[in-house]
Amino acid sequence: TAMKMYKLVGEERFLLWVVCSIQLQ
Repeated sequence: TAMKMYKLVGEERFLLWVVCSIQLQ
């Protein structure tokens, strides 16, 4: 469903943000 795809994209962006924030420290 569209909601499932949206949730997966949101989780990927969240993980990407976490990785970037860790590497910037």
